[in-house]
Amino acid sequence: MKISSNFMLQKKQEITFKAGKTTLITDFDFTFSPKSFEDKYLPSDIKCYEDIANPYFKKFRDLQKKLKKFKIYISTGRKQGKGYNECDYIFKNFAKLKKENVPQIKGVISNNGETFFNVLNKEDKIVLEKNEEKNKKRNKIRQELQEKHSGQIIAKDLDAFIAVKKAKEKNDFVIVSGDGTNDRSFLNIYSYIDLPKDTKIPTTIEASENILKTMPNIKKQIIDLPLKIIIMEGDCSKEDYYKYLIKTFPEKYKTGKQAVKIGENPLFDNVEKSINEYKKINKTFSKNFKNNKINKIILGTVLALATLILVITGIIAANKNKQIHKNNLNNMS
Repeated sequence: MKISSNFMLQKKQEITFKAGKTTLITDFDFTFSPKSFEDKYLPSDIKCYEDIANPYFKKFRDLQKKLKKFKIYISTGRKQGKGYNECDYIFKNFAKLKKENVPQIKGVISNNGETFFNVLNKEDKIVLEKNEEKNKKRNKIRQELQEKHSGQIIAKDLDAFIAVKKAKEKNDFVIVSGDGTNDRSFLNIYSYIDLPKDTKIPTTIEASENILKTMPNIKKQIIDLPLKIIIMEGDCSKEDYYKYLIKTFPEKYKTGKQAVKIGENPLFDNVEKSINEYKKINKTFSKNFKNNKINKIILGTVLALATLILVITGIIAANKNKQIHKNNLNNMS
């Protein structure tokens, strides 16, 4: 039986990990990167950024290694392109971390939902590359949403809206997180449901109460969303409307304080809890996690057997070559 080294690679490719995909789309400043990480806000008992940031970001990286299909996208008010390079700051800070603690960022959305950039590693340097094809598709969806005349400027909520729509189809899960005034539409649960054309997206308690009263199906739509919204300590957490949303839809919202001590990570804690909670709600999503573990065991067994077969085949071939060599010597004599 002839087995090449490609056998193991082929088997690895044949076994697919069907893990439920989790997508985190997060604001950067004072959300994914807490306020205390800035030099001027660094706590007096912490010597440098690296001391508090390494254990913080390690948790996200470790979760990515564990779940495989846990993707992180940064949606920021920072500008990139057309003479701006404000998003480069994000990766300059990541470069200060130990390599094994750097979270893998799949993409960056700049200027409050305007432009999507792929995150590429070229010669050990992070490069942000504008994804022209993806941005065309995004702008088409943006236009469709604007034509519904919802009264809301489509901003950071665009990519979360697209992700939630896909998650509905594939039994995946989306988490969004933010803190500031430019995150308002992003953190508004009504941005992600199907409202009739010319119906304004609620931005006040009164408007929300009116919609829930006159459109009974809306609450079910909200409950069924494969979405969790995390509001970190900041401007939005202080506003009455978002306090109301948190109270009215507790199964859809979580809140977190800014990390100020080494080892603290309220955002990560909320992300992890949200994934575990969704596994209990969506049985298909939960089942896919179990399938992932089973597939890992199967893959490990297949690779172990393939390695054993290669070793045995090698020993047989070596013994055969020795016998041929021995016979040749005997014939010569």
